[in-house]
Amino acid sequence: MATDSCLALLLGSLVTALSLLAIYAIPEQHASNSTLPALPPASPSYSWSPPPPPPLPPSPPPLPQAPLPQAPVMLLPLPPEALPPPPAVPAPLPPHLPLLGPLAQASAEAHNEPLMPFPPPAPLSLVGKDAAVSDAHALWRRFGGSPEAAAHELAHNRLTADEKGQLLRGYGWDGYTQRYGHYTGNIRGIAWLGLPSIRLQDAGAGFRTMHSRITGTVTSFPSALAAAATWDRALVSRYARAIGEEFKAKGANVILGPGVNVARVAMNGRNAEYLSGEDPYLGAALTAEYVRGVQGAGVAACVKHFVLNSQETNRNSESSNAGDRALWEVYYPPFEAAVKAGAAAVMCSYNKVNGSWACGGSPRLFNDHLRTKMGFKGFVLTDWWAHIEPHYGSHGLDQEHPGTDGAFELRKVQQAGGAETLMAEHVLSGMLRSGAWDEGPHCTPGHDCEFLLYQQRATSAEHVAVARQVAAEAAVLLKNGPSSRSRAPGQGDSGSGVCGGRCASAVLGLSRVALGAAGGAGPNKTITSPTAPVLPLARGAKVALLGSACHAGFFDAHWPWDAGDYYMVGGSGAVKSGSDDQWTILRGLQAGASAGEIGSLRVEGKDDVDAAIAVVENEECICREYHTKGGGSRIGLECMKMPTNPRNAARIEYE
Repeated sequence: MATDSCLALLLGSLVTALSLLAIYAIPEQHASNSTLPALPPASPSYSWSPPPPPPLPPSPPPLPQAPLPQAPVMLLPLPPEALPPPPAVPAPLPPHLPLLGPLAQASAEAHNEPLMPFPPPAPLSLVGKDAAVSDAHALWRRFGGSPEAAAHELAHNRLTADEKGQLLRGYGWDGYTQRYGHYTGNIRGIAWLGLPSIRLQDAGAGFRTMHSRITGTVTSFPSALAAAATWDRALVSRYARAIGEEFKAKGANVILGPGVNVARVAMNGRNAEYLSGEDPYLGAALTAEYVRGVQGAGVAACVKHFVLNSQETNRNSESSNAGDRALWEVYYPPFEAAVKAGAAAVMCSYNKVNGSWACGGSPRLFNDHLRTKMGFKGFVLTDWWAHIEPHYGSHGLDQEHPGTDGAFELRKVQQAGGAETLMAEHVLSGMLRSGAWDEGPHCTPGHDCEFLLYQQRATSAEHVAVARQVAAEAAVLLKNGPSSRSRAPGQGDSGSGVCGGRCASAVLGLSRVALGAAGGAGPNKTITSPTAPVLPLARGAKVALLGSACHAGFFDAHWPWDAGDYYMVGGSGAVKSGSDDQWTILRGLQAGASAGEIGSLRVEGKDDVDAAIAVVENEECICREYHTKGGGSRIGLECMKMPTNPRNAARIEYE
């Protein structure tokens, strides 16, 4: 009898624990979102009433650094009469849906539909090795004959108005502070249809280290502009694939990149984030490779910033103006290439375009140019804190993210014309077409994403090798080979020596260089690579370093959000290296000078024009600091040939 009592007590405790687990598995509801459908009326076969959950702790508990060992499960043989009768509970949930809880079951019954499970997670060791999934296993096949048909069926016949509204609004921020356990962007999934959450993360050159616990789990890749400087389609494809694999491993299924704006303002603070450089042809060629590379790893690409995002100065008020011919010949080609490559999403920009806000102020940009003429079939989302209005949904904008004052609350969209069905269809189409929902890992931001975000290691030796190769092949200002000013780069080995004849002898790179920012492999990694030169400096060359920037420190990269340094740009593109062995330009060149790889190294650490002139009058090549202008702008380094009249040139550059 005592054994029977203990068994009944244990079984009762197990039922209670499972009930509480189901309650905690329900994602928290954002204050501005509508409630889920009500539970169906009780019946003899199904009746459930949740107990009130206990209050949540004020802050999340610390996560374990390693998985706890599992205790062995012992099955004791018991006579049938010792078991209590089974309780009247709903049928077990399908595989891969153990944590959706009774509300998801009730929602499915209210719709008179079977409860559809999330796709099973793929082993992390297999993620990104091949295409995301074959069409035979694509999620859209559950609902239609094509991704577009499935999106139409879901938006028009399956989703409630509240569920459509759920796809239009992101959450996860309190003012300018990102909530713990959330990605940059967060959209709730629709459990009863098996549609996972949408988890969007910055940025195009690596998984943003917004929280200190992310640092060291991801690779800090070279900037998009560095990738563009390689002029190498295959390498950019590998670069994008490696980045996509890290996003996938960290649980993100949308990458907020690539940035592809064609540079027109030399001091634009975001030029380093953009893959096009100053050339629309180059941008189009590389953007297509990037989109295919990222989406081949099972992560949706969100190309940005549409359009004419040419400066940071007064970015929330200025209007960038261009006629149709300039748009189609210069500024649109990289976006067109992204559309043709199947990009899932497009992000609009802060600025105005020809007097109207870029994020939907003119229906011509999205409905006519982007969707009709380019053939875009995905969704358009706002940048964070961009200016939008409720009726912009009918202008082609589909999804808002924090900082937009709730413009896309369901009731506001309905009152402004009722475009929520078409907007939801665009979101579904982009996610289904990209395959980003087809494989896990999946989680619900604010509920169970902490391990993926803060502990899952995504970097690898292979990814660091790709980062190093991009950095090496991006150093194209100095040509390897004899100098000949009559030839253009790429015309044989003679090429154009940027530094002129005096810089044109056998060229080799420094064996130890400032590549700490391509880290992620830990503080004890070796970055010596004699066969992979990074800076193509001639043996015996004279080099001068001017200003404090050449030995600047590394920024912490976690806060404030818009700060950065000379090595990783900053802002939304900031990815801090996990390596403690970080090399500045001065340290790298000092090592090269000690090894006899350059002839002389002169340093002027003051930010002073006259002191700089005194140093460089007899030097061949200089490395100097430049500042971009405007709020939120970044800073960088530039190598250049010493001009004929150094005093005049220096005053132009520094004043």
